[in-house]
Amino acid sequence: MPAMLRERRNNCINESSVMEVFESKPPSYSPEELATIANEYFGITGTIKTLVSERDQNARIVTNDGEYVLKIANSAEDREFLEFQNAVLNHIAEIDPTLAVPAVIKGRDNQEIFEHNDNNIRLITFLKGDIFGDAEKPLTLYEDLGRFMGRFSNAMQGFGHPKAHQPDFLWNMDAAPHCKNYISDIIEDDVKELIQYFFDHYDKLVLPRLKKIRSSVIHSDANTYNLVVRGDKISGLIDFGDMLFAKQVNELAITLGYAMMDVDDFYAVSRALITSYTSEFTLTEEELEVLFDLACMRLVMSVCISSNRVKKATTDEHREYLLVTQAPAIRTLKKVREIGLGFLSAFARKAGGYSATASHDDLVCSLANIDVANMFDFDLHSEPRVLFDNKTGAPGTEFIQDGNKHKEWVSDHLDQNEARFGIGTYGEDRTSFIFDGFEGVGSPDPRTTHMAIDIWLRTPERIYAPLSGHVHTLASNDLPFDYGTVLILCHEIDGGPKFYTLYGHLSKESTDHLKVGDVVTAGDYIATLGDVQENGGWTPHLHFQLISDLIGIDDGNFPGICSPSVWDVWQDICPDPNLIMGFIPESFKRSEHTIDSMMEVRKQVLAPSLSVAYNKHLHIVRGKGAYLYDYTGRAFLDCVNNITHVGHCNPHVVNAISKQAAQLNTNSRYLYDGINKLAGRVLETMPDPLSVMFFTNSGSEANELALRLARHYTERNTTVAVDWGYHGNTNATVAISAYKFNRKGGKGCPSETRLTEFPDPYQGRFNDYSEVSGKAYAADVDIQIADLIEKTGDGPAAFIAESIAGVGGQVVYPDGYLKAVYEKIRAAGGLCIADEVQTGFGRVGEHMWAYQLQGVVPDIVSFGKPFGNGHPMAAVVTTREIADRFANGMEYFNSFGGNPVSCAIGMAMLDVVEGEGLQEKALTTGNHIMDGMRDMMDRYPLIGQVRGKGMFFGAELVKDRATKERASKEAGAIVQYLRDDAVLFSTDGPYDNVLKGKPPMVFGMAEADIFLAKLENAFKRLYREGF
Repeated sequence: MPAMLRERRNNCINESSVMEVFESKPPSYSPEELATIANEYFGITGTIKTLVSERDQNARIVTNDGEYVLKIANSAEDREFLEFQNAVLNHIAEIDPTLAVPAVIKGRDNQEIFEHNDNNIRLITFLKGDIFGDAEKPLTLYEDLGRFMGRFSNAMQGFGHPKAHQPDFLWNMDAAPHCKNYISDIIEDDVKELIQYFFDHYDKLVLPRLKKIRSSVIHSDANTYNLVVRGDKISGLIDFGDMLFAKQVNELAITLGYAMMDVDDFYAVSRALITSYTSEFTLTEEELEVLFDLACMRLVMSVCISSNRVKKATTDEHREYLLVTQAPAIRTLKKVREIGLGFLSAFARKAGGYSATASHDDLVCSLANIDVANMFDFDLHSEPRVLFDNKTGAPGTEFIQDGNKHKEWVSDHLDQNEARFGIGTYGEDRTSFIFDGFEGVGSPDPRTTHMAIDIWLRTPERIYAPLSGHVHTLASNDLPFDYGTVLILCHEIDGGPKFYTLYGHLSKESTDHLKVGDVVTAGDYIATLGDVQENGGWTPHLHFQLISDLIGIDDGNFPGICSPSVWDVWQDICPDPNLIMGFIPESFKRSEHTIDSMMEVRKQVLAPSLSVAYNKHLHIVRGKGAYLYDYTGRAFLDCVNNITHVGHCNPHVVNAISKQAAQLNTNSRYLYDGINKLAGRVLETMPDPLSVMFFTNSGSEANELALRLARHYTERNTTVAVDWGYHGNTNATVAISAYKFNRKGGKGCPSETRLTEFPDPYQGRFNDYSEVSGKAYAADVDIQIADLIEKTGDGPAAFIAESIAGVGGQVVYPDGYLKAVYEKIRAAGGLCIADEVQTGFGRVGEHMWAYQLQGVVPDIVSFGKPFGNGHPMAAVVTTREIADRFANGMEYFNSFGGNPVSCAIGMAMLDVVEGEGLQEKALTTGNHIMDGMRDMMDRYPLIGQVRGKGMFFGAELVKDRATKERASKEAGAIVQYLRDDAVLFSTDGPYDNVLKGKPPMVFGMAEADIFLAKLENAFKRLYREGF
């Protein structure tokens, strides 16, 4: 047994009082006398075996009934202290009877302690097994040790004894600073400095906190020679001579201090011990934060006290023995210092069941939905990117240690993937980094787990602060494969926790304008990336790291990569920087399929009539707000998707779907509140006499139902439709959609449809928006009605028109057009249908419904796409009279129309439209966009006209403004250029020469400005490349 583990009991801090126990001669009874004592006082007989003991005399007695230890105390031993030890053992036997500690054996007259000559005699049970220090130590043994000591601590709660209070006990860790008196006794100067370091750290960071930490009676000496093991289980705890009232956490600290000495895998052993201990006995956050400090203080005390013993040793042999036995403690303390007590505090918190840093959880919450300035001169989210792989054997890793060659490879790799930048992922296991400088500390594993996000570039570029803060650290780390120049900014958001962002691999000269303490505002230029020769030998890239706690590292040499075994701890110290950067999860994943392979499967399993957008097809994986994201995580500004009316994956809508789907979804033959509430809410937006609602699943179905209503009511069949209209893809709706039947694959206008002139104020016969032009276009309806009556003897059943012509090219009708048409149709006995599938629910800004722009009240209104925000949902609203006439006995039933989930979605969509003022937003944002497009007309003569209402806008491109020759090819090119620049736009109109915009209604001024800037770039490119 090492000397520093043996020389303990009854040592006093005040050594002038002399160590009586050590100066008093230990008992030395013969085996025969020991047998007599055992029989006389305890009535047992058996084989006697003397045990090694320094100041007392102990003997093992093997009997037929069991094995015992006869303990004969030194004559100087305090009897009350022995009573204290027995009281502890009896207490544990009562509270946790299966916990393996010695049991106190009572002798004659039920006594536990007898006085024989000058010695106090006790008998306890013998615990079988091997001594922990001499046994094999699998990790499972450390786990069991933790559980055992946790149970012990749990059992000791509530126990007290007068003799437990020993403030002057030499090994009382609560009085550890007294050991500073022995620093001068340490021989080696480097060890003196090491010990002084731990005392300084203890005085500054631990001692002030101890008063807040609870106390209890603890064993205080669970060293490796006071533990008995059998296999991978603890079979006993012995030697209760150091028990005292002290800080509760000291129990685990002492156990940990001895257990962690000279182990191969420091982290694995420590984690096993802490985690299993706290599974039995919970420690507070503050206790865990000082756990390793206290564990180290135990070793510091051992080194100090043993050094004092060396000084007092009377023989060279004893002196050498003491020096050898303190060596493992010194090596362990050096290892701890290299690891860092700040990190080990975080490690203990994590192993004990808490987040590794106290601020982690609050920090993650505070970073939700923050506004972040762009970090580069380009937009990280919309520029094309490629995911880098730094695992051994991945392309390019063969050059990782040669910065110049790797830089060439990176440039070629970005070019091959048409990427603006590359992404190096957070948490990536960079096994290609297994070379000098990346060795593990405290773990046999090298440091390969990346704790930041890297942005790889072809050349050095400028970096801007994503958030406001101040300069905390600015340092240069010039070792190969280090950071080069590194900048750490400190931030605090709205009273949340303080945190830090780290920027590695910078140009030193570019940071000359900064000094510690400087205030930095979000968007400020902070530095330029360094090139290979000055950034640690790397290809130009930004290493961007988020730090919740600097864990005492203030010199800028903060780790950027860690061993996998402690990644869980570092994840809390350095949370995912994507909390700030905001990439979607797919940015860090590799797709299982290529675009080509997906297209091949699509051709095999889907009908060929289904087209795919853009020349370069998009693999879309996610939507949010006004954006769609492809499989690389690239954000595309969606300027055409009016179906997701309140934004892609609107959280209020998503929650409504989830909540209702988990409760009920059935058909409308049952009673449920949702359908009544939604119908009532929609009808409130309609003018009288529109008062009855039918639910359907699509706009096509809604328009077909509208036709049925009209035909049934009028007992007629023919529909008058505006030329170039689109109303759906069923047989009946295709038959009234010139956009379908007069284009490729169509068979021309069917007999039951009459087309009236397309009222286009730009390309049509009447070139203004006046009421005169409106009436002039409406005059063609008279011609259609007259011809219909002449040929069939009957008038029309209905007139149908999109309230603004969408596929016709975002054409807003001249004033009074619909009013004049409605009067003519009604005079001929027909009904008027307003198709609001594209334009309803506030999109036009000035009104909830686009037909209101024309000052009319339809007989039937159909709407669809935006109603369900992407969910298949549509409806028809009509008058009570029309609805009642339709109810002729043939039931209209729709299995899914108006089901509970659909109704919940519709209500949620309306909540957002009304609650976020999206109708008003559509007006201001739409006008801003159209003003911006009109401004471009001075620079780009291709733009013949800009038109629209609210968030339903367009620009018609013509080769010559005088002749208005349509520029279809050029419009198509603009759309493809925008797609290349991450903006989704489309063309429409009879000749596909109209740029069409109808984005989600959450589209705001920021998105509008992005769109206008990129549209400008697209026109510049078109003019630059020629057309």
